[in-house]
Amino acid sequence: MCDHYHDGKECPDKHDLYKHSKWKHSFNFKSQDTLYNFWFARDFIKKNCSVILVESPGNVWKLEEAGIHNSVALFGTNLSVNQKMLLDASGAMTIIIAMDNDDAGRKASDVISNKCQKIYNIIKLKIDAADIGEMSVDDIKRLIVPQINKNL
Repeated sequence: MCDHYHDGKECPDKHDLYKHSKWKHSFNFKSQDTLYNFWFARDFIKKNCSVILVESPGNVWKLEEAGIHNSVALFGTNLSVNQKMLLDASGAMTIIIAMDNDDAGRKASDVISNKCQKIYNIIKLKIDAADIGEMSVDDIKRLIVPQINKNL
């Protein structure tokens, strides 16, 4: 056993270990009821009137490294009803959608945009890398900081 959290009998390939994080396989964890980092980001969301939606905690970590503190992760590509209720109560007026640069991410971006466009100002970011986590801190700042500053 590799000491990672997965439910398969065989340990995953080392390149796939990130898919088997603790939260995803914790007993009774309901990803649809929470937004990763919301507890920390909510004060920054209120201050900036904007929230950055990403797919995974790793993308939040990279945004934190870049000094951007108003991001939350969906634990995937679906914005559930309960997650949307958290956003509705957050004080955000703008949702900056920064899903991964793949088919699932682009589809999720469109679905989230359609679900939220009547209530929020929507900004869909185009990312050149596979996801936020693979971008440099400088590239993240150039891409996202101007979007946040538009809302201030």
